[in-house]
Amino acid sequence: AVYNTEGQEFPMEVSVSDSNSGSALDSFAGWRPILVQGDGTVKAFNLADDVEHVEILLTTQTRNMKAYIEILKGPNDDNEIIEVDTDNAYLHPFYTVIQAAEGCNTLRIKNENSVEFPFEAYVRPCEGVVEEERQQFNYGGPYF
Repeated sequence: AVYNTEGQEFPMEVSVSDSNSGSALDSFAGWRPILVQGDGTVKAFNLADDVEHVEILLTTQTRNMKAYIEILKGPNDDNEIIEVDTDNAYLHPFYTVIQAAEGCNTLRIKNENSVEFPFEAYVRPCEGVVEEERQQFNYGGPYF
């Protein structure tokens, strides 16, 4: 389910679609995941100026997962947060493509679970989004 915790003056646009590319985990074959331990551990990724979209996959080995994904633009900008909560991230991994604002951005992934529940994060720039297909992806905020 998708919830907007902001007021009605800040609507968001969300869509879900089949990428027709098979499993999200299979698409990251050859990529090494980043282990995000629990107890508030934060992993940050600096995005270059030319990165317009970021692919993110969060998964575990038959454990529950509680995570925050944030896109930060600057110190005085409103950050955008996606909260992920699943009971078995191996069966139900979280995959999304997020549009980044122009310029340098920082992507933060935070594990809100206890230290016994780490998860793996795959992060990479997304090359496959074109202007006509934008409505198929979750852009997650009022500014996009």
